Amino acid sequence: MFATPDEAENAFYTAFANSDLDAMMAVWLPGEAVTCIHPVGPRILGYKAIRASWNEMFSNNAGLRFRLADVVRPPDSLLAIHVLHEFITVPGETSERAPAIATNIYQLTQE
Repeated sequence: MFATPDEAENAFYTAFANSDLDAMMAVWLPGEAVTCIHPVGPRILGYKAIRASWNEMFSNNAGLRFRLADVVRPPDSLLAIHVLHEFITVPGETSERAPAIATNIYQLTQE
């Protein structure tokens, strides 16, 4: 569905900004082998559980926005690992919060 890891990452953050569950889940590989860890949250295993977690998050989304910085992209032909800082802005606050370190992993598949 995505030609590059950068396209997948852009789709992820766009889906998040729009609280679009279907667009968010289009980024995730269906199956039980996928894992998601939201900041300061537990490990979530499997596509259905991840979908439920995003659904809950989007129902409580207060318009969070992200600015990404310091993205590191080690080269690999089948697996892309992006380590970056997420600067999160919460509506009603006057400035960005301290950066959260995120690790986004994308796998090239035939699906």
